[in-house]
Amino acid sequence: MALHLRALVKFIARPGSKLQLSVRMASTESSATSAVAPAAPPAEPPAESPAAPPTKDENRQQSLSAMARACALLFQDDVSEHGQRLAIGLTSLADHYEATATKADKVRRVCRDYDFSEAVPGNGYRSFVDMFDKMVNASHETCLKIRNSNGRRLPSRKDCAKDVEAWCQWMVSIGTMMEHLNTLIGWSEPGSLFPDARHSPIELLKKAEEINQYCFYGRMMGSQYCPSMQAVLLRIACFMCMYSHYFYNSGSTFRRWATASVFFRRILTDPEYRAKRIVNISRYADIDFCKGFWSQQESEFLQMYPEVACPAAAVNITVGLPPEPLVLPRADGAGSVEVPPPTVHIGPDSVHCRLLATRRREGMLGGRASRPAKLAASPCLVVHCHGGGFVAQSSKSHEVYLREWARDLDVPIFSIDYSLAPEAPFPRATDEAFYAYCWAVKNCRLLGSTGERIIVAGDSAGGNLVATVTMQAIKRGVRVPDGQFLVYTPFNTSFTPSAARLLCVMDPVLPLGFLMRCLHAYAGHARSGDAPPAVEPSPEPGDGGGNGEAAATAAAGGQAEVNYTLNPKRRKLGHTLASHDLDTLVANSLTDEFRYFEVDPDPRLSPFFERDEVLACCPATHLLTCHLDPCLDDCVSMARRWRQLGVPVGLTVLDGVCHGFLNFARFSAEAQEGSRRCVELLRQLLLEK
Repeated sequence: MALHLRALVKFIARPGSKLQLSVRMASTESSATSAVAPAAPPAEPPAESPAAPPTKDENRQQSLSAMARACALLFQDDVSEHGQRLAIGLTSLADHYEATATKADKVRRVCRDYDFSEAVPGNGYRSFVDMFDKMVNASHETCLKIRNSNGRRLPSRKDCAKDVEAWCQWMVSIGTMMEHLNTLIGWSEPGSLFPDARHSPIELLKKAEEINQYCFYGRMMGSQYCPSMQAVLLRIACFMCMYSHYFYNSGSTFRRWATASVFFRRILTDPEYRAKRIVNISRYADIDFCKGFWSQQESEFLQMYPEVACPAAAVNITVGLPPEPLVLPRADGAGSVEVPPPTVHIGPDSVHCRLLATRRREGMLGGRASRPAKLAASPCLVVHCHGGGFVAQSSKSHEVYLREWARDLDVPIFSIDYSLAPEAPFPRATDEAFYAYCWAVKNCRLLGSTGERIIVAGDSAGGNLVATVTMQAIKRGVRVPDGQFLVYTPFNTSFTPSAARLLCVMDPVLPLGFLMRCLHAYAGHARSGDAPPAVEPSPEPGDGGGNGEAAATAAAGGQAEVNYTLNPKRRKLGHTLASHDLDTLVANSLTDEFRYFEVDPDPRLSPFFERDEVLACCPATHLLTCHLDPCLDDCVSMARRWRQLGVPVGLTVLDGVCHGFLNFARFSAEAQEGSRRCVELLRQLLLEK
């Protein structure tokens, strides 16, 4: 009987067999009917052109369930441990796929309603659907490998069993996330990517805690990205685990790194151990760990990399802006505006910036009187703010792509090194960015530019800051930038739920715990009922204060902006740990931690809440993000709002790369291509009249 059954399975698995074709057709029919509600008997088909034949990927998705069950039959008589695991795992994979596909189809039917345009499809819902399709194709390849080996000639049945089990766990977790996406659709107004105010951020965290995150950081880590990005993210994940051993151990620096290196082989070869440690780091590590990990790019060794591998810079100097009031002419020509130096939190201090240029120009700082520059000043200038979650990194760590931009655009780049949280929380960075921009407008000749066209650019947190700079320039009456280029920017820094923000549960660069603690360090304050933050009044802009306009009101709710000062008793999120704790800890509730703080809808913090009359005055803007970016919905929503207000706006959504890909441009071909695309878009803004 067993021999006959095996012969039947081989016949079914044989490509092109009639029985296999009938199984695929049955699977196709069942999936098609599940997407349409049963109603009256089917009507006569309209006399139109026939539908396009299914693509190769669609055939794979339709046949995954049938192939997984057929492969499971290959091991039903196998009494070995790995054979039984494969039989059970493949059957479970088919079951979970069928359940998840039904939920994904519901999201698939509405995801186009949230796109920026037909030419630029992209939103959090579509990202999950596309990721589901890609992972189905990858699990189909695993089943195909099993079928082609006939179940007996597998290179390693143990590893294959672990792969199948990992796909099962992944399918279950994605199924849970698809349920949450369907809930979010019901929470939101038609076409809105963010739900209404009736639903609190705590609901998002509660739903995220229901998801098994370990499967996203183990064997399947980074599978949703392109191959070159997967390799980069694997190295980052391994280094994060090593750094956690260093950070949470005691002793000398050498001893701590030596201890961390002992675990390197296990981190690299044991995906399950790596996954558990990464998830626990995300849940338990405090802001000091986040700052330390992201600031490793500032280490002396890594700072040497741009000098060796990146284009040479004829000018690469640090400029300290003295804390002196600036007087600028008003943009309308009616008088002047005084811009005071930033003073909030840490008092008046120099604002440090970096000037980068591949060719020395007339009047540029850093030149020698004995060797005057022969090249005339550039008509253009790029004012840049770096990313880093408002808590880490600097212009030096972003030279990897800034040097290429300076070479390809042939314009000076003035990058602002704003003060970092938690030592200098909001609005210190906002005030410093605006002050440095005003200084650049007033002293553009010292930067090698005539200032005919000034473009502001920023990535991640830096994009948030330069968008705020533009809006402050509009409200204060100074010269407005001629264009904005914003890369994977968070425009809504509140914990409002959205589909794209659920991507944080599987993002190796920006995990949910890291994101929450960065926002708490930068702008969080105690909720009502907890110890309130100390607040002291700040003077108005003309009176020497550095907090901008306090009279602006948020678009949502109309509440006035708040002036902030640092609360020394502010609750610190995270836990005091030893290194071994991260291997043994289990679930930690981020929801409980979130109850202690909130983030206000301040327009200087979340440009999404700015008034329409201010947003309508913004210059030509281009946003660039990626399909798997937790900030994708922010960018799409902001671009749609600018378009409704008549602002010239463009949106580019890249595939296969992650949030922060610009920092990996030298290590990934797709990230390098994304950096080149940034140069093209910047060039368009610089040449636009």
